[in-house]
Amino acid sequence: MQVSKEVIEKYNSSRFNTDKSVVCHAPFVNLNFEQNGNVRACCYNSKHVLGTWPLHKIKDIWQSKQAEDLRQYVLANDLGGGCKECGNMLISENFQGVRARYYDEFTKGNVSETLQRWYEKFSGSLRYPKVMEFELSNECNLECVMCNGYFSSSIRKNREKLPPIKSVYDERFVDELDEFIPHLTDAKFLGGEPFMIDIYLKIWERILTLKPSIRIHITTNGTFLNKRIKDLLEGLNAGIILSIDSVNPDTYKKIRVNGNFDKVMENVVYFRDYTARKKTFLSIAACPITYNWQELPQLLSFCVEKNIALYFNAVFSPAELSLREQSFEYLAEVIRVLELHPLPTKTGSDASPINLSIRAYTDFINLLRGWLKEKSETIQITNAAEYSSIDSIFVKEEIENWTLEEIHAKLLDFVSVDGKGYIDKETVLLNRISNLFIATPAGRLHEVIECYFKIYAGENNVDGSVAEEKAKIIAGMIDSHPKREDILMMMSKASPLKLAEGFYAMSNEELAQQLKMVFN
Repeated sequence: MQVSKEVIEKYNSSRFNTDKSVVCHAPFVNLNFEQNGNVRACCYNSKHVLGTWPLHKIKDIWQSKQAEDLRQYVLANDLGGGCKECGNMLISENFQGVRARYYDEFTKGNVSETLQRWYEKFSGSLRYPKVMEFELSNECNLECVMCNGYFSSSIRKNREKLPPIKSVYDERFVDELDEFIPHLTDAKFLGGEPFMIDIYLKIWERILTLKPSIRIHITTNGTFLNKRIKDLLEGLNAGIILSIDSVNPDTYKKIRVNGNFDKVMENVVYFRDYTARKKTFLSIAACPITYNWQELPQLLSFCVEKNIALYFNAVFSPAELSLREQSFEYLAEVIRVLELHPLPTKTGSDASPINLSIRAYTDFINLLRGWLKEKSETIQITNAAEYSSIDSIFVKEEIENWTLEEIHAKLLDFVSVDGKGYIDKETVLLNRISNLFIATPAGRLHEVIECYFKIYAGENNVDGSVAEEKAKIIAGMIDSHPKREDILMMMSKASPLKLAEGFYAMSNEELAQQLKMVFN
């Protein structure tokens, strides 16, 4: 996925105090350690694995060909593969949602840093990572409704009925960190529940010995806190991110299964005092889902009152809880309600907890608007990456004998090879289908669209009368459109099964509304 120069320029105008010559600094400054030993450049890139511990040593992973390949891709603004999520956000100009922004602070682009890079390049000395992200264990005492057994040992045991995940990390891993700790500015610990993970306590003890000034980021559910942890924290320079989704006890209990709301509120008091004394930070990271979105204004007010920075995590699964997966009308109502809440008055610098919380609230609404826009474009087939495995070159040809039977047959042929690597055959089929679509006589387009539903019905339970009515709605809007030919060409590139599934899932009203938005 090659991101255009124009998009990069727009994105860079939203970035501050960083080296803008690189779209993402993660491959140059960060290592992320997964539970299974895989090491990545960031926690969002699950496809481009740099190496695996203990099969490879940390130093070898940092200097691996895989790591260097990823750096070269990023330097060329090629965000395909594992970086596709950020690439899509850039192209859609959802710049605040781009995960790459999280790493901007670690490369300032000032003179001293530039000179240091030159020195490393010409001297051949190793440039160490500045940041490490540890996700080494799923040990956790909660069974949150939006979580799964990969991140919670309790869910894995009780809900999924699966055996524990055996950790690959041991004392040897901690020993290997000795070379890297003196060069780190930041270390981030996630879970599971970090305060329950024994190897984290050992790493913190090593940090206390080698470089206690490192900024520690600990994401905790706030339920587990004992004397050993408090003693360790006193020697560390730790910021705390609390995973709290509601300050309503009933809603909290519904989401954070096994959690103790009163205990968490008691520990919030401790963490406020600790971070104030240490001059670090305290924030709340909430997961807005269908259970709690109405309470986000209340959570914002709580954070403003307590001088705690508020952030929001986008939830994509399970689908029934994800706001992104709700209907167009549902999402529009969420935005409407959240926008009705009057925002607090900004005070202090841009980085003050109050201002950060206000910005997070408005940014989340903007994210919702981005999802709403996606929904309005679900039938806009220009995104071939979503609906088709290839972008074929269209060669227009005259159709002498147009038949509905041939369209149906060609669509079936395409379904049989779609996504299976038969690129040449797909190209030929898509080209013929495109020409047949364009040649469809006026008044018969609904029959073509019914072909999609018939193919979809082969694997699913489809009501024929409902499908026929939807086909007439779609055909009516396309036939009367001045760009009928362009629309039919786009439609012909779609995966028949996916397109039919999307059409069939919508109500007739929603279908008409979205078609109107797309075509107008």
